[in-house]
Amino acid sequence: MDTTEERHDAIIDRLLEALSRSEDAPERLLDELNDEEERRVCREYLETLGLLAYEAEPMPLAPEVKERLMASLGSTGKAAPSEAERATVAPFPSSEQRPPDAQRGSRWHDWALPLAAGLVFALLGLSGWQYVQLERQRQTIDRLAGQLDQASQSSARLAEYEGRLESVSSRLALVTSSGVEVCTLKPVGEPAPTESRGVLYVASDHQHWYLKIDGLLPCPQGRSYQVWFINKEGVPVSGGTFDPKAGVRVELSSETMPAGTVAVSITLEPAGGSPEPSGPAVLYGDEAMRIL
Repeated sequence: MDTTEERHDAIIDRLLEALSRSEDAPERLLDELNDEEERRVCREYLETLGLLAYEAEPMPLAPEVKERLMASLGSTGKAAPSEAERATVAPFPSSEQRPPDAQRGSRWHDWALPLAAGLVFALLGLSGWQYVQLERQRQTIDRLAGQLDQASQSSARLAEYEGRLESVSSRLALVTSSGVEVCTLKPVGEPAPTESRGVLYVASDHQHWYLKIDGLLPCPQGRSYQVWFINKEGVPVSGGTFDPKAGVRVELSSETMPAGTVAVSITLEPAGGSPEPSGPAVLYGDEAMRIL
């Protein structure tokens, strides 16, 4: 048996024993109990016992019991009550006449249902308010995320523009610097079209250079264009590869150039380039003009 049930059974046994002794024994029992939970249980059982008399239906007396009762009343010198007197005996109290404790149950039902309904409506209202707040927060998060994404894209574009501006500024400074040399590259046979052309700008230190090319056809599949710097001995040194797009200017630059360069050639090589020229030349230039 559960410990709580054992404690309740012990309280009931003590309460019944107290009721059998005297009328005030249950009250003394309440004073003797030190535990608040035990006093509460004992008080509830006392109230329940007090309500039993109001809830029980009256039982008619057996004829022999009634005769003994009448005889007992006669022996005390009191006359038996008449029918009219018996009719005036107050019946068992109705629910309206019961003491406050007896009406507690009915009153509880009167306010419990409205209270429960009020709590339900309050919870529904709170849930609706929380939903609205969460929806607003979600919209705010989505808006901020969109703004952050736009800011990130703007920052990336700004960084790209700054890089382009720096590159353009550097090339412009090279092209307009004092002592710059300009070499024109012209078509050399096929597959270069006649309208293709290039211009190489070399700084006065003969290291910084900038090459722009227009009109080259896109590379055939598996091929790349390669830049060659040729010295006085005719030895070519690679300046890198590129793959142009139709109608788009090619722009190349570097801060180093092989010493003694006297000519520039563009050849068509296998994709990725070759260690030395192996394909046909498409552009060539060996006449440089110094700009004071």
